[in-house]
Amino acid sequence: MYEQYLIRLLAPLSLYNLRAPHNGGELAALGGELDSVSGLVELVERESLLATAESEGLDRREVLFAHKPAAVTQEDRREAIAALLRISEDSLTPEAINDTLTGCGIRAKAEETAEGLRVIFPKTAGIPADFEQIQSII
Repeated sequence: MYEQYLIRLLAPLSLYNLRAPHNGGELAALGGELDSVSGLVELVERESLLATAESEGLDRREVLFAHKPAAVTQEDRREAIAALLRISEDSLTPEAINDTLTGCGIRAKAEETAEGLRVIFPKTAGIPADFEQIQSII
């Protein structure tokens, strides 16, 4: 693939004899090396973008946070990481806290009361099984 690309790229210059006995072997070798690297480039490009990351790109981002997001699927992991990255100094409103909780996979809802902020667990009977961990994350 890249061998033919190099030939097409160099041909208009008319500086090189691109037939096999002269430079053809070198172009074949260079093209082969570029072919082998192209798969790696695609992998790096995919994993460097949060929207397309599948494994290492997600793992490396999750390490940045104090708590690993409680998400299982790749899409849920992407949403959780995006929610955590959106946290800023303006993230103390109930809406922003709910966005962060949902993004982290915690089935909880923050409500503003006269005393402060109250966190409830809709559709959960009693206290959630991993309440201490959830409490420390919140």
